[in-house]
This record gives sequence, structure tokens and C-alpha cells, in this order.
Amino acid sequence: IIVLVYGCFFCDAHAGETPKEASADTDVIQKVHNLIQETNSTENSARMAAWMRLRDMSHLAVPGLVALCRQKKIAPEMIRSVLIALSDCQDSRAGPSLVEMLNSSDPQIRLLAARAIGDSGYQAGAPSLENVVTNEKEDEEVRMFAAKAGAKLGSETCLKMLEALASSPRAEIRRHAIFDLGKYGGAKYVEILENALAD
Repeated sequence: IIVLVYGCFFCDAHAGETPKEASADTDVIQKVHNLIQETNSTENSARMAAWMRLRDMSHLAVPGLVALCRQKKIAPEMIRSVLIALSDCQDSRAGPSLVEMLNSSDPQIRLLAARAIGDSGYQAGAPSLENVVTNEKEDEEVRMFAAKAGAKLGSETCLKMLEALASSPRAEIRRHAIFDLGKYGGAKYVEILENALAD
């Protein structure tokens, strides 16, 4: 899993409004493309500078990031950087593109897309997250991140999946599921949490 170390880069400039998918002109797309490319540089200083410049663009970067999601020929490592940026963006305008990314053949991209949907507050994405968590063929870690994202959006189906994952044979999955149940589940999950912590 890619660990995010740069904090929250963007802000949602349209909080409280019905989200509309972001669109961008070619100059913005090219600028964001170049910066995303630099986030994968072999030089640490170049990577840091690229993330800082994306932060400085604030919500203006979102349309360019969405446009990159739509491109068919883009390297997987660049898509991962785009999804990390959109996750930090917390801008629901990216929601439709993020939902599409749940269909990626790459489980890490599905994981990052799920996380970004939850972080963006894109309520219309909840049913798609529920489809991920109820798919028994899906990777367990992807289901866990999708369940967390859906729980943020108030999905009872996703909370139930967190409850099930609290009994996973994998300690890391159990730990995340228990933490997220405590954070998003409310009072009715207290007994489950107490039992899990007692084990």
C-alpha cells in the first residue's frame, strides 16, 4: 500500500453543493500531468517539489487529475499518484471518475479509488463500494478499504463488512476493521468492539 506522507493537499471548494464532474482545459491537464509524472521521480527533491506544487494549485488541480483518470494510456504508477492526490483532495467532483476506477484490473488501484471515494464524501459512490465489499472474489484488503470508505458515507452494508473483517485471520485486517468500526459504527457496535479487544 502506498503510504501518504504529504498531508492534505487540496480543499473541496464545492462543499454542500451537488457535485458536478470536473473538466479542465489542455493547459491544466498538461501541467498536472507533468507534476504527477514528477511525483514518481527517482530524485526525492523532485518528488517533494512536485507534491508541493500540486498543493499550491489547490482545488484547481482537481479537473486535471480527473482528466488523467480518464486517459486510457497512462502508467499504473501515475494513476496511483493521481488517486492519492484525489484522496487528499476530498473533492466530490472527482466521484464519478473514482467509481469507474473500481473496475480496474489492478487491486491497488481499486483500493486507492475506494479510499478516495470515502475521503471525497461522494455519497452516490456508496452503492459501488457496497458491490466491492460484497464480492467474495475481491481481495480482502480492497474489501477492507472499500468497507471503511462506505462506512464514512454511512453505509450499513459496509459497516457489516467491517464487523465481519474484525474476525479476519489476518491481524492487520482485524486491527483496521476494529478501529474503523469504533470510529464510524456508533454505539450499536460497542459490544462487538469490546469482544474483539478482549480476544
